[in-house]
Amino acid sequence: MSVFYRKLGEKIKKTRKSLGLSQERVAKSLGINRVAISQIESGDRKITAEEVARLSKILNVPSNILLG
Repeated sequence: MSVFYRKLGEKIKKTRKSLGLSQERVAKSLGINRVAISQIESGDRKITAEEVARLSKILNVPSNILLG
């Protein structure tokens, strides 16, 4: 995957961990499986705009911060 997806994944992982949330919990809230979250965090899976919007709410971070 591209550098963009790796950096986005790193931000998601860092934020999730700082909130004490498990991959399983975030995945369940997003309606995807834990493996998909792991792939997103490692930059191995593209994330849709809808998933970014939902993740920003789950993680309480504006979408533009995740994407920026």
